[in-house]
Amino acid sequence: MSLRFTFVHSLFLISNKSRMHPFKMLLLAWHTSQLPWFQSIAQLRLAFVKSFTLSLREQLRSTNINVVEISPPLVESDLHRDHANPDNNKKTNAPHALTQEEWIAHVEKGWNEGKEEIGAGFSQVGIDAWRKAFGELHSKMASQSH
Repeated sequence: MSLRFTFVHSLFLISNKSRMHPFKMLLLAWHTSQLPWFQSIAQLRLAFVKSFTLSLREQLRSTNINVVEISPPLVESDLHRDHANPDNNKKTNAPHALTQEEWIAHVEKGWNEGKEEIGAGFSQVGIDAWRKAFGELHSKMASQSH
């Protein structure tokens, strides 16, 4: 497995299930998880995170557990330091990249609004496209499974 990934692909924040007040479970997916891609093995894993998140959210919908998918866009960082151009994810070379502060502001806003999927920039485009293409069908199928 490559260790050169820019973003964490999955993270679970576990809370004490016995508490009566709601809590959220977070799953982080990469922004390309909704798109076909040439690296099929990597995409398969990312598509699994998306599918798992949707399934888990529906299975836990009647409980006090909310499942939130966080899908980061390209965010400035120093994680590319081993690339030929270590600044290839900085705004100077990638104007669509977000600063870490901009990304955190998007996450906080989505969190405070109670969104089930939080993205920004290109990742939000992917989330919106997925919802437009599959949202209605997914809702119908989910309502029949309860």
